[in-house]
Amino acid sequence: MVANDVSIAAQFLGIDLQKPYLEIDLGIINGSHKGYPSNGINFASAGSGVLNDTNLDLGVMPIQEQLLKFQNLMKSKKVDIRLVEQSLFFFESGSNDIFNYFLPFFPPTLEPDAFVLAMLTQVKHFVYQTYKLGARRFGIFGLGPVGCVPARVNLPEAPIDRCYGKMNKMVKNYNLGLESIVNDFPVTYPGAISVYGAVYDIVQLFRAIPQHYGSILPVIVNLQIYSPTMDKLSLTSQNIRSWGYSSHCQLILRLFQKFIRFSLFLLIHCSLVPYFTGFTNTTSACCGNGTLGGLVQCGTEGSYEACKNPNEFLFWDYFHPSERSYKLLSKALWAGKRSRIRPFNLKTLANITVSPS
Repeated sequence: MVANDVSIAAQFLGIDLQKPYLEIDLGIINGSHKGYPSNGINFASAGSGVLNDTNLDLGVMPIQEQLLKFQNLMKSKKVDIRLVEQSLFFFESGSNDIFNYFLPFFPPTLEPDAFVLAMLTQVKHFVYQTYKLGARRFGIFGLGPVGCVPARVNLPEAPIDRCYGKMNKMVKNYNLGLESIVNDFPVTYPGAISVYGAVYDIVQLFRAIPQHYGSILPVIVNLQIYSPTMDKLSLTSQNIRSWGYSSHCQLILRLFQKFIRFSLFLLIHCSLVPYFTGFTNTTSACCGNGTLGGLVQCGTEGSYEACKNPNEFLFWDYFHPSERSYKLLSKALWAGKRSRIRPFNLKTLANITVSPS
């Protein structure tokens, strides 16, 4: 399972990952849970969208139904209103709606601008209803460049050698509407505060300068092992990899185990240098198959392959970012500057005390 931005944000907050609502509800029924947890609840349904009929045929729970379940919890007083008022509410939805707009099976009945407006109408309704239930701190995140996902290869008009401009135009218009909602918060929702996460801009930075975003790894340049007879074995990163060891630490441990077993003493000289690896692939899926790895969903029935270096890929599968991408994105939203999240970051939002209504 690839960690997403919400699970990583929970790590920043120092709380356990929120369990799915249906899992908790079932646990209460069968007695394995005593009540609803105080660290939050996850109502999200994979594949759902802002609009009620998005992927409904796939058995997803529409966001409208997710909201209804939260309303029922509040009405039955199964969740303390004081806990709700102190909670953070994260909203990120819409990529499935916009991607499905371009599917050839069901031609859209609305023009792109009207479709985006219909989406924003649902977002406003969701925020308003959640506000009425006591929510006072919101994080509203824009969409990333959906027109760049590898799954676009399944769309008849989408280009392969570049992002799908028509789709990204809808994404940007939708994001502008989301930021407008955040800007209007002080007037529309008295006593509440909200921030807007500029996910699109952050991801486009990953794509524009991929070498700047990656991991720093310690790499053994030279490893010398001496036996009591002073026989020396010199190892380099190249031949270590050729021997099939996944890490230098693994090799050192195996060598220690071998020599200690024969009661030999070692003198090890190990030279380490930091090695920075950024994204080396910002177009294809790490796990998938076909063009851009976008023809087959990773984990589904059929033939698919996973890359050996997922941290160097922007995309994990044909629609979702890699765990490395999520970590970088979450870091930017948690402690980033105004170009990443505004009017302030999630760390500041989490430390603001909101007076109860």
